[in-house]
Amino acid sequence: MKTTDARLRVAEFVLPGHPDKVADAIADRIVAAALARDPIASAGIEVAVHRSLTVVTGCVVGAGASGLDVRALVEEVHTGILGPDRRGEPGRCVIELEARDLTTGELASRGHVACDQSIVTGWASTVPGTDALPVEHAVARRIAIALWRLHIARRDLSLGPDGKVFVAIRETGAGGDVTWAVNDVTVSIQHLRGWDEPASRRAIADAVALALDEACDAIPGLSLADGARTPHVNPGGPYFIGGTHSDNGLSGKKLAVDFYGPHVPIGGGALSGKDFASVDRAGALVARDLALRIVAGWWGARTCEVTLAIRPGDEAFRVARVISDDGARFDLGEVSSHVDLGVGSRLDWPFRHGALTEVARWGHFAPLPTFT
Repeated sequence: MKTTDARLRVAEFVLPGHPDKVADAIADRIVAAALARDPIASAGIEVAVHRSLTVVTGCVVGAGASGLDVRALVEEVHTGILGPDRRGEPGRCVIELEARDLTTGELASRGHVACDQSIVTGWASTVPGTDALPVEHAVARRIAIALWRLHIARRDLSLGPDGKVFVAIRETGAGGDVTWAVNDVTVSIQHLRGWDEPASRRAIADAVALALDEACDAIPGLSLADGARTPHVNPGGPYFIGGTHSDNGLSGKKLAVDFYGPHVPIGGGALSGKDFASVDRAGALVARDLALRIVAGWWGARTCEVTLAIRPGDEAFRVARVISDDGARFDLGEVSSHVDLGVGSRLDWPFRHGALTEVARWGHFAPLPTFT
């Protein structure tokens, strides 16, 4: 049997109009509104969307929480994705908000201890041009950003807000001698009936090709296999109906997209819809910070995977495991001293990283893109 050291790395990303990302954005818009009233508000929001129905459940606790206009926040997110004319959705989109199970109130305590258990994962690498994300995940994200910019800039193409990107990259080598070749890219993007298909396909292909060229310029060792610059566009056929009218959406459902793609084990739970002392959200940020510090520090690791654990009642996370690409052994006590592991250590994060609706769409672990 012929053997090879090549590995196929695959990743996906979705556009803001994908129903799961609509739900994430709504959940985080409510969290942002709660934090604007009380910087240490507690929130645990779950959102489901289907057709014209939006269901919001969970709780928001903090100063002014009972005054939140949840219906207006939901409508704001839908309008922000679709535009005031609701382009991309068939017929009229009416928000039927069901918030009877949304609990609001004042905080009984201002202390920060874990109210739940969680095992969370953080990851980072030293590969330039990737924002310290796995290469395939970084490339898929770049392409999704390029397609969303095309959606905004070329309204004449009648592209809808829903869409998906799939990337396959062949990785070869080991240690510091790794190279990557983009094998193929598949784009499924919503469009209105009567779209100019030839012009739209050309524009999509050009946007993808430019994103790939920029990725190859930014990431040493990344190249394109023959034909990879030309994406497969809507191979499943016409994509007239998208968003919440084509499928149901749930917050916290796109965990591989929200974390590091399938390359890295997923730890913890959903990020969007939770405050920043939640063990899942705070833990993911602490673990990522620790992984970044390790690859940037004197340990010499090129990649690092961190596992943190916490129990109900704990005030801080515990470092359970640190794995590097070279198999180096780490003194967990010494590693732990390089980052604040406290449950409440990331309370200021949302005030330093941009709109939470954009974080929900584009991720917690890379700078937010601009769309102007």
